[in-house]
Amino acid sequence: MCSKKELPKNLSDASSIPNQEVQEQLEYKASGKLKSKIAIITRGDSGIGRSVAALFALEGCEEIAIVYLPQLICKDIGYEKNAIQVIDTVVKKWSRIDVLVNNTSEQLFSLQLNCKGVHVNAVASGPIWTPLVKASYSPEMMEQFGKENLLEVAPCYVFLTNNDSIICLA
Repeated sequence: MCSKKELPKNLSDASSIPNQEVQEQLEYKASGKLKSKIAIITRGDSGIGRSVAALFALEGCEEIAIVYLPQLICKDIGYEKNAIQVIDTVVKKWSRIDVLVNNTSEQLFSLQLNCKGVHVNAVASGPIWTPLVKASYSPEMMEQFGKENLLEVAPCYVFLTNNDSIICLA
């Protein structure tokens, strides 16, 4: 499990987000929107997920469980058994889950879960440089990436996980 103390405090420090070329950092002023929340972030070990984890920590998220990072929870939640183990681990440790950031390519079940008080949303950003982009595209195609940076999309996740977005559904 990951303590928010382990996440980067200074988002303008590019070294706090490993293996990424960050051209320009945005100044972000936290206001405690996620105070005392318990979050699970899938693929929170790099790219957008790591940026989201850092902002959640700044916004006061009490604990953040990052799935796939070997030191934290290393499970492929594409398998139901593993997904159940991750949920059970977090609930056993912290008694609840307030926020789930499904940062992998999964279908979302907004209509099915809304009646249970679970609000499901999606963030569909434009081209953003992540470590996966560098590994997947040719240098020519890479030119279109990096125009936006990770910290420009992460605040969307903060918005969608606090009461400001209560009427927003995927």
